[in-house]
Amino acid sequence: MHAGTSVKITKIKSAPNALFPPGKWGEFMPGNRAASPRHSLPVAHAMEGVLLADVEVGKPVYLARMARDGELVDGIFTSSRVASVAQGGFTAASSIYRVKLIGWEPGEFARLAQNLIQELLA
Repeated sequence: MHAGTSVKITKIKSAPNALFPPGKWGEFMPGNRAASPRHSLPVAHAMEGVLLADVEVGKPVYLARMARDGELVDGIFTSSRVASVAQGGFTAASSIYRVKLIGWEPGEFARLAQNLIQELLA
């Protein structure tokens, strides 16, 4: 799982000894930490985008998100630090994620990802 790869990341379950329990659908507000400060993403939460860095143990996953739960919502997803990486996914402090490669055309999404990277570095 390398930087620049177009992926779909789906939370498949809570991690063993999760730092925070999963949020509940209908109560959890993605992108609003103030509304859900002591919960992680709900199980089955999915996002699509471009990895901004390689997925590595000890580092957060950064995704230039283009879609969240089937709706176009751009932004940056940041996981907690990765505890382990396995074929097809990774485990973070509170969540186990499946990562699936998706076949986007590079043009528009690459430009959007590049813009998001520049905003982060500004």
